[in-house]
Amino acid sequence: AVLLNSFQKIRLTIVGDGIIRQKLESLVDRLGIKNNVAFAGFVPNEKVVEYLNKFDIFVMPSVGEGETFGVAAVEAMATGLPVVASNVGGLPEVVDDGKTGLLVKPGDVEDLKRALEFYILSKDARIEHGKRGREKVKKLYNWKDNAEQMNNLYKEILSKTDS
Repeated sequence: AVLLNSFQKIRLTIVGDGIIRQKLESLVDRLGIKNNVAFAGFVPNEKVVEYLNKFDIFVMPSVGEGETFGVAAVEAMATGLPVVASNVGGLPEVVDDGKTGLLVKPGDVEDLKRALEFYILSKDARIEHGKRGREKVKKLYNWKDNAEQMNNLYKEILSKTDS
């Protein structure tokens, strides 16, 4: 809602049916921003890319340590989106602050606002960070290489138990 004062055309799509959805819907009503916010609900895996391709920025404002890895952030980066994420859990391992996205203090509305304003005002940064994110995902998170590394790890562990 804070960004709407400066950027009336922005739209927010909230994906998922998590436990806070009802609270978020009430908040949207109370703030009078229904025209700027859409609730997509649960999106099946086969439709995730289709949804992500509609967005300019991916935002993941987690507040607790529950976000152990950040699969959703990796999926967003794979589609070339810059990611604004809270500096919690495994998200700092996925998002390179200032390179593939921006990390913000958990629960800090002003920090989140600054990060979003940066990307709204700088299309070049959005595109560049999105490209770098996609490159990172291609380099570090491809299934073949990960499976091979896991296989080598298992072989190493098994060879030590045989000795």
